[in-house]
Amino acid sequence: SKHSFPFSPPLINERMMFSSPKRGDVIVFKTPADNRTDYIKRLIGLPEEKLQVVNGDIYINGKIVRKPEKVQDALWAPVFDSNYPAKQEIVENWEADDEYWKISKEQLHLNIPDQIKQKSYITFKREITDYSVYNSEIIDAISADVMLAFDVTTTGKSGGISILLEEDKKTYEVFIRSRGLKEESHLEISGSIVDSNTDAFINPQETSRIEFSTADNEIIVKLNDSVIFSHTYDTDLSSLEGYTKFSSLKLGGINTDAIFKNITISRDVFYTESGKWGTFNPVEIGEKQYFFLGDNSRNSNDSRYWKFVPESNMVGRAFMVFWPLKTIKIIK
Repeated sequence: SKHSFPFSPPLINERMMFSSPKRGDVIVFKTPADNRTDYIKRLIGLPEEKLQVVNGDIYINGKIVRKPEKVQDALWAPVFDSNYPAKQEIVENWEADDEYWKISKEQLHLNIPDQIKQKSYITFKREITDYSVYNSEIIDAISADVMLAFDVTTTGKSGGISILLEEDKKTYEVFIRSRGLKEESHLEISGSIVDSNTDAFINPQETSRIEFSTADNEIIVKLNDSVIFSHTYDTDLSSLEGYTKFSSLKLGGINTDAIFKNITISRDVFYTESGKWGTFNPVEIGEKQYFFLGDNSRNSNDSRYWKFVPESNMVGRAFMVFWPLKTIKIIK
């Protein structure tokens, strides 16, 4: 069940005024099918916009739409967590490129001898797809919109840590140096450095938290909760080269002894091209109309099937899950 409060007029009335609906809000409304049944979905398209779902992302008026940070945080779906190892691995989680890695359930240990100057990587072997065990069907939608987060402790002042994401023919690599190395930390795309930061580094003997995320064609890298790199790319629908066919996530380093713990991997919501509206062709949203999608995109009965929700059907913004009690939380 959800608890909701109403919007400002004309959605309810002046006595119930709080704010106008915004993209990303979770909203309760009467389904257009019978104008009686309460549905709860996320608001994606606003009045008088042209919307299309392409490669799991949302494009409005031909440009990709990026989710607000609090909405994006709520939509990351867990894929892997080193703190909750499986009793038995059907598919191995990690595959090392060479002998410099020691893999255990709780951590990854990289130890590259000083005389070895090449990078060493370990690859997350499981395919990252839009999959949940409670869904009735499997759609092979490969996702490159992922977040990798981990704690890392290095023992030396040389070398550094690398994260590598391969998506089709493109590569996205982040290198964060250890303090004492002259080389800058940098973000590199397909061999070209797009951003560098001389102030970003890992202190030897100290534990650092690193978060690497790419969603809605935006890369964000955080070091100890501070953003050190941010880069957007391919913002127009016309620049999209096609659907993601291959994705690979790697972790590694160069000339370093590093221990990685508290490793989590998450994927973004992938809006599947199910239904008729806004999928294979753009759809024009009319005045005082809204377009809704469910967070469990593959099994969601939403605007892709019954098109728009008129303003008069809106009930209010959902802000709390209150049952069952053990799952009580604020909705983002």
